[in-house]
Amino acid sequence: MRKGVSSVRGNARPQIDQQNYYEVASFYPGTVVKSDNDIKWKLFAEEGNGRWRELRGEVKTGRRVPFSFPQKWLGKRLLVEAYLNNAEIKSPPGLIVSPMQGTPQLVKVELLARNGQPFTSRPKYGHSGMVKLHTANLVNANVEVSIWERDTISDTGHDRSSNTLIHAFGAKKISQNNGILELPFVFDNTTWRAKAKAGTFEGAEHEYYAVARIQGSEKISNTVIVLDQFDPGTQPAPAGNGRSTSTVATPEAPTPHEPGKCPRCTVLSNDEVNKIFTSASAADKANLIAAFNEANKKFEIDTCLRKAHFFAQVLAEVGPSLKLNEPEGFNYSVRRLKGADYVAGSNWVNGRTNPLEGGYYATGRPENLKSSPFSYFKNNPRQAELYGRKDLNAYNDKGLQAANSQEIANLVYADENRGPRYKLGNVNPGDGWKFMGKGIIQVTGRSNYTEINKRLERKGYNFDIVNNPDNVLKHKESVLSAMAFWYWKDLQLKSTGGEEVVDSITKIVNEATSTYALRKSNFTKVYEIFQVSKCSPVATAPVQPSNGKWRFPIDNPMLCLYSQNGGAKPWHGSFGENIRDGSANHSGSDLLAKPGTPVYACLDGVVERVYTSTTLAGRVVVVKVTDKETFKSMKRAYTPLYAHKGELVDKGFNAEGDIFLVFMHLSQFGEFEAGKPVKHNDVIGYTGVSGRSGNNFETRNPHLHFEVNNVGSAGGLQGKCNPMVYFNFKTENEMTAADKQLQLEYKNQVWK
Repeated sequence: MRKGVSSVRGNARPQIDQQNYYEVASFYPGTVVKSDNDIKWKLFAEEGNGRWRELRGEVKTGRRVPFSFPQKWLGKRLLVEAYLNNAEIKSPPGLIVSPMQGTPQLVKVELLARNGQPFTSRPKYGHSGMVKLHTANLVNANVEVSIWERDTISDTGHDRSSNTLIHAFGAKKISQNNGILELPFVFDNTTWRAKAKAGTFEGAEHEYYAVARIQGSEKISNTVIVLDQFDPGTQPAPAGNGRSTSTVATPEAPTPHEPGKCPRCTVLSNDEVNKIFTSASAADKANLIAAFNEANKKFEIDTCLRKAHFFAQVLAEVGPSLKLNEPEGFNYSVRRLKGADYVAGSNWVNGRTNPLEGGYYATGRPENLKSSPFSYFKNNPRQAELYGRKDLNAYNDKGLQAANSQEIANLVYADENRGPRYKLGNVNPGDGWKFMGKGIIQVTGRSNYTEINKRLERKGYNFDIVNNPDNVLKHKESVLSAMAFWYWKDLQLKSTGGEEVVDSITKIVNEATSTYALRKSNFTKVYEIFQVSKCSPVATAPVQPSNGKWRFPIDNPMLCLYSQNGGAKPWHGSFGENIRDGSANHSGSDLLAKPGTPVYACLDGVVERVYTSTTLAGRVVVVKVTDKETFKSMKRAYTPLYAHKGELVDKGFNAEGDIFLVFMHLSQFGEFEAGKPVKHNDVIGYTGVSGRSGNNFETRNPHLHFEVNNVGSAGGLQGKCNPMVYFNFKTENEMTAADKQLQLEYKNQVWK
């Protein structure tokens, strides 16, 4: 008989950003609730496949709790559920809610650094910043945003008649579903500084603030003190706690390089960017540098050579103007869609003489004759006439018809109109336009957005580019999405050679492009800019020091990057609750190991048990640790890398209790029987892929399952510890290129 909460009640149509209370309505018969704090609440969001995805956040407890729903959940289906032991993830007992539009309001305006954090020191001219608006129920509304310098004696308020307008952004549309608008800028050393210095009370410091206005409502930001000095180089670092202060911060300064490592490898500099993107705006360049330097180590674009390959492709994709927030364009003429058209030339033919196609140049230079990028319209010329641009008196005047960009995108990118090798996962109406090329590596297609989103989540970024693909048009997200694409395609591993490997990389980035030669030329250019020929070797990851009384369970231990079926899910092999995509716990660390690899006892102890399990554990050895002092000395401050996936530090583990090490999936046992003592470097068995009753299972990640616990061979999580607390196994962030290549090679085989 079921026990627990059988139903909850509350507002099923709450307004955005309005607090609503939800309470337990009933319990299953016979349920005993000892304390209201035993009642826990979870919130789930419905995904496109109809499944519910748990939303991470503070766990609420009690019979009656408050929830408020931000702008991004407008119109979405959410499940609010209370439970005692485990959520049922359905309605009832949960309540399905769909937040609705509420009262429009400007919630807050902030003047911040370009990375969205406050300053710890006062910025100077030449530094970058950002105006960040927090709104509710204003999606698709236009907000007037401006930056001002205070000339009045008072240091609060906004006096238009006395203070100086420094910069007006104009009307900006709130296009993001989270109701946030971010506007980057640079404290301009010429115009802005001159305007600020002209004030009555100005001295060595200038007081900046931002103003946002909409529908008669006005909000003023915090004040930023800008020093009357120019500094185009290093900028002050952001506050670590992320709290608002009376001053505002700029991006984090590059950290000092490690001894023996090239200082340029992991830092993208202003000088490098200026030489590559020669016509880019200061704001776009600043945003590129901030995002890249934040994430290059995470996505392993962290050597001069890897940077050269990455930016050779980016330069070809977006050009020297580096428009971070512009999507792919579809302003194609009918003639070009059908086959080819001159983009410049002579002998203009008026569009009225050719109404089906519009005007065109009758002659031109060969390099100005551009062919159609889409085979679909070559085979469907009538569609080209319906949706392509038709000029009248001059090229691109759209005198007869403007291009219908949305229809073009939906037709050319729909899976039903593409060959088997070129499908993009665009199976829903409108997917072509929704998932058109965006970002600095023009990511295209639902499938690609989905895979990139997975990599972003694994690296700790929580902006959603599948349900909100326009996030890729935001400055920081544009850069991070491109880096995640690079990482997904293992291009950091392929960036090992010079010009000879550029074509193979281009084929992965944009196979159908006509710019193969351009990308090689770009590589030659950026190779010199990044001074690759002067780059020193990359340092390897640090090794956990040993006192000679312990060792790792296998040589070169590293967590599996891939799941049993070959999916790129590195968290699957970590210790945690519901860590396997919300469906299963995992009680140890999975260490990649070719079958037959020697397994060591790790610490001095006694063999507790040697047996073949009837479960998936297969052949198992359990060692009870006797050298507990060495074990306790190995403890380190470990922060779970996959906490957002459910990774835990421990589950009721006691380091003062009995300590057991468990080794599973062995192919054969060593020579030690139960009750026999073992030294830390004794071989107790050999890795394998053994499962139920010792029978091998099929897998793409042959591994040793390794546990640290108080409970020996018992199942579950209780009384167990994350092995990473005591053993510094390599994670995806510490693995070398060779390590990842080995993981990939193993994944591409079936082991059984």
